[in-house]
Amino acid sequence: MSNSKRRPTHATSNASEPVRTVVATATQPSGIIGIPEGRVSDNPEDNVFEIPLEKINPNARAWLAYDLKGVSSASGISKSINDRPATGGYLTTLAKDWQSVREEISTEWLKEGKNTILFTLPSDASYSYSVRNVRIETAPISQESTGQSNDVVVLSQAPVSYGSLAYIHGFIRGEAQDIIVSGQKIAVRDGEFEGVVPVSTDNLSLTASVSGKSVNRTLPVMRNAKADFIRPFVSAGKAVGKQFLAHQADSLVMAGYALCRQRRNF
Repeated sequence: MSNSKRRPTHATSNASEPVRTVVATATQPSGIIGIPEGRVSDNPEDNVFEIPLEKINPNARAWLAYDLKGVSSASGISKSINDRPATGGYLTTLAKDWQSVREEISTEWLKEGKNTILFTLPSDASYSYSVRNVRIETAPISQESTGQSNDVVVLSQAPVSYGSLAYIHGFIRGEAQDIIVSGQKIAVRDGEFEGVVPVSTDNLSLTASVSGKSVNRTLPVMRNAKADFIRPFVSAGKAVGKQFLAHQADSLVMAGYALCRQRRNF
């Protein structure tokens, strides 16, 4: 891991908006996920970002924000927060320029102290991507003016379609076993959902029953060209684990993704 000094948490605001957003920045400035041209191997250590957080306010909203290069959107890369099942990376379009990404996440996924964000890639991927300025932003729900502040079904980002398929990801504030998106059932596990659904118009329909409350929404879809890479959707199931021995290279592969540990000589 990087030996850079811990970056302080700070608050931002502006004159027209009273909301104070608290920003906590990762100790590592950047990382390259995968094997770019000119390299012979991936460095797994720069795929993991640690973000120190103070006590989490349950009555707050939270976002995972970062700069992304190599892939066109957050939905095209896979990531895991605090050892939760990885999400995303099923429909991927490549891109050359840096762009800023902001995904809403549940405060229940965060904890006081060290939080880890793992960015990953399919083991057979022929591309790579870079991330930098990884941070977690929080703001009080009661002061937020955006439309999702009081929603019980929260999308991490607007759904993105690639050809005839669209990726959707988010979380539930309350209790629900599943949601229905344009007629397709998507399971809710530990308050989180994701899926790849067919799309033929500029909107998706969402229905759900959350803590006894009926939810019906129309979701505008961001249209995109066909994906450069399509990975069959695999719904997150039971957790898997593996013991890694000290000073011994090894890997854990699941659903096409690989977690590798390089041998280190001391």
